[in-house]
Amino acid sequence: MRTEDGRLLLGSNGVVQQDAERVVLGNIQPDVVGGLTNSFSYKGITLSGLLDIRLGGEIFSFSKYQQMSRGVGVFTEDREHLVFDGVIANGDGTYRENDIVVTPENYYAQRAWGNIGEEFVLDASYIALRELALGYAFRPAFLDKTPFRSIKLSLVGRNLFYLKRDAQMESMGLTPESAYAPNLAAQGFEASTSPSTRTYGFNLAFTL
Repeated sequence: MRTEDGRLLLGSNGVVQQDAERVVLGNIQPDVVGGLTNSFSYKGITLSGLLDIRLGGEIFSFSKYQQMSRGVGVFTEDREHLVFDGVIANGDGTYRENDIVVTPENYYAQRAWGNIGEEFVLDASYIALRELALGYAFRPAFLDKTPFRSIKLSLVGRNLFYLKRDAQMESMGLTPESAYAPNLAAQGFEASTSPSTRTYGFNLAFTL
């Protein structure tokens, strides 16, 4: 529940309340989906990269729900002097600033147990460095006395890191990239979806 100007409207006990009216909290559809690849070469050395981009859209995080309801999330480590930033109704149409200290259970878990869905809708945007490769192609003069027409050595890294990701997703070590199941109903929901494994490789390519 919120006041007309958007402040949290708390109960007389200083705890958040669920609004009786259901509202749309987000849209799973992104505004932009794309990628960007580029390559730079100089005297046989090539550096190439691939960015994977998704901007816009929201996702419901079951992981945050579970971590908040159980008090195991990094964001629940603060357990002292917990006061919601909001107001309490005086009963005559006016409000007073909240100064009620609540228990960790009421500050964190109650938001999950009380079905405060807004708490768990997170930004699904991300920009990921999907691949980075550094290669060297030996000059033809070096290969004159070999049976090879070309040789190229490359170091390749994939799923390296995020340039942009929701801060709460990052603190929980999660990714908004995948749904919890391969069906349409699972779209827009996240459940313990850790990022793809970061890998490093070595490539050797040659032609005869």
